Amino acid sequence: LKYASVYVFILGITAVFIVNPVDLEYASSYLNKPYEAFELSLDEIYQSEESDKVQVPQKELRNQKTVLAFLSASCPHCKIAAEKIAVMKRLNPALPFYFFINGDDKDIIKFLNKTETNDIPHSRLNGSLFIKTAGLNLPVIYYYNKGKVELQVDYYTLEQKHLETWLQETQ
Repeated sequence: LKYASVYVFILGITAVFIVNPVDLEYASSYLNKPYEAFELSLDEIYQSEESDKVQVPQKELRNQKTVLAFLSASCPHCKIAAEKIAVMKRLNPALPFYFFINGDDKDIIKFLNKTETNDIPHSRLNGSLFIKTAGLNLPVIYYYNKGKVELQVDYYTLEQKHLETWLQETQ
């Protein structure tokens, strides 16, 4: 009877994994599922006159093949995604990432320093335009090719080898 609580605890933990088993093939099945590409115009960002909310990218992205990451400076999952991207960038500096970050300038600077992503081009993007472009579930990572999102991944399924293969495909 004195070990009953331990047994109940172990049984409870075990039951969670029996009822909802871990899918060890998640990344593979996610990346191989059919995906409906969609148009994503960045014109509103480039033409925005709300300089307090939107920082126009210094780099032209609309006619490039690049990876766009929509992140929030206060989101813990976004920090994990940025840290993963930082590792990928260190392993292959040629990877074309671009961050649109929601937050105040001081929070964005802290975010970039903490995630060691100061060298990745980025712009501040706040307000309704951020939500319209990225949605509400963050982080959002798009494989972007000249105005079209060819694939959306999350930080679980973002893989360097897959990204490099996509970049080498005919543009």
